[in-house]
Amino acid sequence: MKHLSVAVIALGFLISSHSTSIGANTIANSVDELVKRCTYALADGADLNWAQGFEAGECIGWITGISKSMHQQCAIADAHPSIPLTPDHRDYARLQGHDPKGYSNGALVRIVVKYAEENPERWKLGPYYMTTEALRKAAPCPPKKAD
Repeated sequence: MKHLSVAVIALGFLISSHSTSIGANTIANSVDELVKRCTYALADGADLNWAQGFEAGECIGWITGISKSMHQQCAIADAHPSIPLTPDHRDYARLQGHDPKGYSNGALVRIVVKYAEENPERWKLGPYYMTTEALRKAAPCPPKKAD
């Protein structure tokens, strides 16, 4: 049993050192890294090596994850009136939201890359905020439902 525990711990170290060697989490630290990885995501997959393919997947996961969480803001804004939110909270949720309906993962990536390329002054926001800004401007929450 002791040998199995040592083997599991060693395997864990091996896996964690491998993931950091290909730049884990750097996508969240730099718009430049985000754009690079998203460029891989928009490329023909046959032309990518395995590391570039992995980084392309990171881009798609990053952007679609943010898109889905922003979509929840639209749902909060239109939540049932019995949910105790003030009108200000609902309005804020609508302003912070994004509606990805009708957009493929590739389209969402193209939106973010295009926004980054056209707005280099917004890179100072960092990758998360620049991504949310790009998605929100491209596909805001639908108009407020009539009461």
